[in-house]
Amino acid sequence: MQGHKFHNARPANETCVTAHAPARPSWRNTLRRAFVSLRAFAGNACMALACAAGITIANAAWADGTVSYVMENDSLAHTDRYYTHGGRLGWISGEQASRACADRLMQALPFIECRSDARWAFSLTQAIYTPRWLRRTNPDPADRPYAGWLHGTFGAIARKDAMLDQLYFSIGVVGPASQADEMQHFIHDAYGYPRANGWEHQLGNELTLQSFYSRTHRIFRIESALGYGFDIAPHYGGALGNVYIYGNVGGLMRLGKNLPDDFGPPRVLPGGAGSDYSKGTGRFGWYAFAGVDGRAIARNLFLDGNTFRESRSVERENLVGDIQIGAVIDWRSVRFAYTHVWRTREFVGQFASQAFGSFSLEYRY
Repeated sequence: MQGHKFHNARPANETCVTAHAPARPSWRNTLRRAFVSLRAFAGNACMALACAAGITIANAAWADGTVSYVMENDSLAHTDRYYTHGGRLGWISGEQASRACADRLMQALPFIECRSDARWAFSLTQAIYTPRWLRRTNPDPADRPYAGWLHGTFGAIARKDAMLDQLYFSIGVVGPASQADEMQHFIHDAYGYPRANGWEHQLGNELTLQSFYSRTHRIFRIESALGYGFDIAPHYGGALGNVYIYGNVGGLMRLGKNLPDDFGPPRVLPGGAGSDYSKGTGRFGWYAFAGVDGRAIARNLFLDGNTFRESRSVERENLVGDIQIGAVIDWRSVRFAYTHVWRTREFVGQFASQAFGSFSLEYRY
């Protein structure tokens, strides 16, 4: 169901106040911001390691795995609007080719085949959405509503030959309970940017139940005697829940040396078909990549508005596409990636298409 729209016109005496870029920071402010970012990253990394350690203690069979952290922000594209920030902490269990056959719960999951390299996956994600004009206390009703989403995800990743299946189930909350406003205020205060003034008009609290599925199939790969390689991996999938309903299709190309056994770096969903799944070669490896993802969308809660209560909303675009390029470095037990994303307009009347950057860091233990 689509939330009720507000069609009140902008008062004639109301002007739109734009946010001016802050003055060029001094070297002291630059160091202070770098320290704040490092402290936040270290805190998240320690939390992920603690979770992984707790699971390891609880079940000695899961003594290996991968811890990951993904940070996405549109400041990397010099903007501050629409999908403005996403943070994700993730963990997947280690390789065990017999797990899908031995684990009854995993056997009950659709799309997860027996005799595959199957792994459990857990993550905690927060996403933040804002309109274009952040200084307005009463946001333009024709602009994207303020919204936040905090959710935990449980699922499985299964690798069989050149194919990777990913199935996730998510439970969370949209609205003030997501603490998105507090997170954005913290980030803006740390970097010396003005606070957004319209958070009291954000979408209301709503419990979210969501599922995601994708299948990636590497259909072509060549590698030279010197270790240089190239491959192509198309994907398809979809989402079903009260947050998103869509079907998607796309693909990824990689070119590099000592290509790690992966299917692209992880992203905050929805965002292509990257994955926490990776197996290093034991040597220093790297690759550059380019990919596309197109979605036919039947529901986007962050644009359609709350499901069972009045809220702000806008008319969404039914077809949305992403173009992404980036690079990955894989060395020993660490994989580091940067992805730059261009996203087409998501709602009618959107000022411009969206761009943002995504960093990911993984540690295999």
